[in-house]
Amino acid sequence: MPVAPGPARAGGPTRQDSAITTPALPDDEPPSQEEAFAGIPADAGVTADRRWAALPQRRRRTADPFADEEPLPDDPAELQAMVRSLLGLTRTQEMLLHQTPPPPTYPGDSFGPPGTDVADVRGGWAPFILTLDGDAYTAELGRLVGWVDNFLRPTFAREVTATRPWCLYWPEHPEAVARLHALWLAYGQHLDEEAGPAGMAVWIRDILDHAVLQLRAPDGPFAACATRAGSDAHRLLPPPEPTLWAAPEAA
Repeated sequence: MPVAPGPARAGGPTRQDSAITTPALPDDEPPSQEEAFAGIPADAGVTADRRWAALPQRRRRTADPFADEEPLPDDPAELQAMVRSLLGLTRTQEMLLHQTPPPPTYPGDSFGPPGTDVADVRGGWAPFILTLDGDAYTAELGRLVGWVDNFLRPTFAREVTATRPWCLYWPEHPEAVARLHALWLAYGQHLDEEAGPAGMAVWIRDILDHAVLQLRAPDGPFAACATRAGSDAHRLLPPPEPTLWAAPEAA
């Protein structure tokens, strides 16, 4: 229901917004802070909230210039108290803003990015794990196992079934290592700020879902491994025979 407009203030017309009438402010400059606080002791031991609550129970002015409001109070003391209350609330909000704790980190942040020893997964180029050997391969595989066990497995790995096998010895499956490491590389890339807020949604839709379907397919690399919860069955399936081709002899 529309609220009856209050009387217009001297110095300017009222503004109409639909059925709501908002008094316009006068055209003259507002009083300075010294003028507004004149006669009010600076060390008054009353908090901003108490001063605000002590004002007469009426609709107080809001920051919305189009809201249904009453004119500012004509009583200088009441106006001064309102100004001081607003300033006190502003200082409180600034203090709370500076005390806001940092946002939580992603669960995968503590396992280090692929190919480095830095504990930050976001951004940076890293070599594919199958291009490494020796100690470099072992160290990278250890970080990958940590990421899979502490982030990927509890978050996205569903129950082991006949149509969704898994292998507790997956580091011995070259295809599984390759797919999971590629998945981890893409995870780090999509955590980067340049990927934007939709980075993780794109990673899940375009990369994770497809990789998991291939990795845990009934005829995938774990086809001869565990097909039920609690099983540690494991068998490496032999790859196809070498290609039957010989390079032509030079003329």
